[in-house]
Amino acid sequence: MVSNLLIGPLPLIADKDIGITIPVATPALLIMRRVNRLAFRVASWHDNAPMPPASPSHRTEPPLCVDLDGTLIASDTLADSFCRMVRQAPLTALQAPLWLLYGWPRLKDEMVARTVLPVTHLPYRPEVLRHLRREREKGREILLVTASAQRIAEDVAATTQLFDEVIGSAHGEGLLGTRKAQRLVERFGVGGFDYIGDCRADLAVWAKARRSLVVGGEPLVRQARRVAEVEAVFAVPAPGRSTWMEAMASRSWPWLFLLAPAALLFATGEGGGSLATTGLIAAVFCLGFAAFALLDGLMALDADRADSQRRHRPFASGRLPVLHGVLLFGALLLAAAGIAPLLPWPWGLAFAGYAALELGLAFRPGVRERWFDIPASKRESLPAVTPP
Repeated sequence: MVSNLLIGPLPLIADKDIGITIPVATPALLIMRRVNRLAFRVASWHDNAPMPPASPSHRTEPPLCVDLDGTLIASDTLADSFCRMVRQAPLTALQAPLWLLYGWPRLKDEMVARTVLPVTHLPYRPEVLRHLRREREKGREILLVTASAQRIAEDVAATTQLFDEVIGSAHGEGLLGTRKAQRLVERFGVGGFDYIGDCRADLAVWAKARRSLVVGGEPLVRQARRVAEVEAVFAVPAPGRSTWMEAMASRSWPWLFLLAPAALLFATGEGGGSLATTGLIAAVFCLGFAAFALLDGLMALDADRADSQRRHRPFASGRLPVLHGVLLFGALLLAAAGIAPLLPWPWGLAFAGYAALELGLAFRPGVRERWFDIPASKRESLPAVTPP
């Protein structure tokens, strides 16, 4: 039995039957030696080559799940959709209370079916986007898990290009709080994912997560630390009085300087009213000016966000919650309407005319677009707003 061996500079033939080794330098064996050397070099190069990126099945970090409303963006897509519906189809928006009787999921489904929210100019949180980009560069799996409508979540994922999968609410299912936690536990198990959230409803999700990432203030961070390890905090300052005053700044306020002298003359003239009546006049118009200033900001959300300068306004930037603005507008308008019957009829009629004018502008989409929206012919000359 004879076998070939590569020993030394020349191949040898070893005869195991007779126990001797004979060096042989035939041309065929020299060619075989060159081929073996070349194969050895190729194998060495392959062993020293850099490893390819790990496949998703070999990722060491657990998936990172991200909330949408208040977390990835500073606003609420449901409130934004409602304001857009009021501006475009006010009569349809009147059905919102009826939809709400069947629950929040039904309201979201109806809103999504009737409005298309432009997600490119939503107020994305830059610090959250930077964190997600860093994690994606590491090859980490990132999911958008939100109680918002599935279609809106998919549009956001397509705009940001940061998510491997989108899990949203659809077909009457509200993916919020314990339901979201249950869905993620069924998918990844307890402690099998990290989660970024922004509100108390996310405490149920953090309790099942490995680590929590909090978007909010110190009170929410303390609550999150009680149920899970907090990996990162994205601080969000609470809106102050100056922010609300900025939102209530209106083009109508200069009229107050004209109404004040007229009210004083009414109070001090012959047959005039008392100073208390003058105070009521001032109160009604101040409440009206503030209410309709909020309405202006709410109805101009899309136009403000598409403009490189106006997108920093309180509602457009997300510094003030749109839902809070809607509620405050309703409260101020109801207060003004409750006091108006106590005024003398000329002043009550003046306020009714002013309120009708403002409401007519708000519920007339064509007029409102000419006042607030950016004409298509001028959009090209405006500074571009960089998408996320």
